[in-house]
Amino acid sequence: MKRYTPVPMAFVCVQPETKCKEEPPLIFLHGITGSRLRWKNISQEVANATERKVYVVDARNHGDTEWCDDDFDFDTYANDLLHFMDFIGAPKATLVGHSMGGKIAIRTALTAPERVDKLVIEDMFVKKTTKSMLDAVVRYIEWTKEAVELIPLDADESTAQKIIEDYLYDKSPGENVIFMIS
Repeated sequence: MKRYTPVPMAFVCVQPETKCKEEPPLIFLHGITGSRLRWKNISQEVANATERKVYVVDARNHGDTEWCDDDFDFDTYANDLLHFMDFIGAPKATLVGHSMGGKIAIRTALTAPERVDKLVIEDMFVKKTTKSMLDAVVRYIEWTKEAVELIPLDADESTAQKIIEDYLYDKSPGENVIFMIS
């Protein structure tokens, strides 16, 4: 049996601009190639519309959350999320998950249904994720990091995106690589 060590999740808490209801917060979970920055354009609008706190988090090995060499799976991600909910003092939350974040949300709901108020799942891959699929994603992330190092400091956004796309295309002949650059 593997030993689980929680990883503190990097996060931003967005407060509604008017009143804040005493209801469970919303926690936004990003996809496998994303980070909490994916949600920055809508988190304030959602907080205002729902009059609830909104948390946008970085999952383990993403964004500003600790990067670990340990093996991890969706049970690990779910336990990290439950640990985060304990940290913020939320006995229950509405989970909003995109892609991998949707799987984390569902795994959390199956692990601790009493902790989940509602689920909102968007664009989630429903097949079992294999080790080879996860390895391909890790390779993709490593290649993306390498590509970012090639971008000149004075490059504009479209030039930077082109450099990354070209690098990934060159690194992945014959692989089914989906470019998810935004």
